[in-house]
Amino acid sequence: MFTKEDRLSEKPNEQDPLRKTAEAQLAHALKPKPRPAKELLHELQVHQIELEMQNEQLRRTQIALEESRDRYADLYDFAPVGYLSLNHEGIIDEINLTGAALLGVERNKLAHYRFAPFVATEDHDTWYRHFLNVLKCDHTLTCELALQHGNGSRFYARLDCLSLKKAGKEPVVRIVLSDITERKAIEQQLRDLTAHLQIVREEEKSSIVREIHDELGGTMTALKIKIHQLKTDLPENNNAVTLHEQIESMSQLINSAAGITRRIISDLRPTILDDLGLLAAIEWQAAQFNKLTGIEYLVNCIGDKGDLDKPHSIALFRILQEALTNVTKHSGASRVEIEFHHGDEEVMLSVCDNGRGLSEGQAAQSGAYGMLGMKERVEQLGGTIRFDIPPGGGLCLMVIIPLPAEERSI
Repeated sequence: MFTKEDRLSEKPNEQDPLRKTAEAQLAHALKPKPRPAKELLHELQVHQIELEMQNEQLRRTQIALEESRDRYADLYDFAPVGYLSLNHEGIIDEINLTGAALLGVERNKLAHYRFAPFVATEDHDTWYRHFLNVLKCDHTLTCELALQHGNGSRFYARLDCLSLKKAGKEPVVRIVLSDITERKAIEQQLRDLTAHLQIVREEEKSSIVREIHDELGGTMTALKIKIHQLKTDLPENNNAVTLHEQIESMSQLINSAAGITRRIISDLRPTILDDLGLLAAIEWQAAQFNKLTGIEYLVNCIGDKGDLDKPHSIALFRILQEALTNVTKHSGASRVEIEFHHGDEEVMLSVCDNGRGLSEGQAAQSGAYGMLGMKERVEQLGGTIRFDIPPGGGLCLMVIIPLPAEERSI
């Protein structure tokens, strides 16, 4: 008896009539049928029309792409800001017409030209550090530099830079170049105005102090003398006891008014700053701060080279006052260290506390205006100001101001 497998393995009989019929039908089905010439011509014509339609569609697409490219070129070249690309060595690969106009050189002459020569000499170090930072980062970095045209004239620019990195290729730096000369001029005018207003305020304070000291102080002194004379002239008897008590009360009121007057004078403009100089004023202000708040303090003054001029002395003293005010309001500190150093070419003032520091929320409140005022005073004198967090916590303010050439030690 044969199994199913045995039947499948049997070789087919080539002479089987059924098999011959089946193979004949299969061969007939696979044999291509002849088609009429008219049908073939129609099909070719249809195919030709399809190709022509495709060509027309491609032509319209090409025109649309060219128009889009032209619009992009116009937007790129005539944008209100400059666009340029630098390779990893700082060489210009591409720049738009606005950028070329800002640099004052024809675009075709800028290809393969280094960007660094367009940076003003005093900003070279700033540019190199910024460019290296851009190459390392994956986000936009911004800096402001003084640049110079091809003809030597200068302008101020803001550079928004982004490094684009592709696998296996050197990074490319894209830069948006904006002319901020007008903005810089306005900022300088505002700084000059602020400086003028601060000078006027200080002069007004000095004038008010003199008026209070000379007029009000003199009047109260005269009143005390008169009261003393009246008290001396009154007889010592029972009838004059009440008058003596009233005179004594008036004398105490005058003494209190004199104390208030001295405090107002000190707040407006401590005479010790004008009479004994900045070092003595720093010591006095620290002592007043301790008397008011109970916070311990240490004052360290190093290398005094002599008296500063009024602008520097007043600016540093006002910065010290504002810093101590911030310590009182915000820090919760128990100790403050004040250091002042008068060197050959610069002066340094630092105020460090052991408090909680200054949070972003506090900086956004009124304290921020004081910090802005300190920064403005420092910038007017060409100095720098920093707010650092010491290793042990708290806040450390450091101010460094260069001395005018005429005040530097030779």
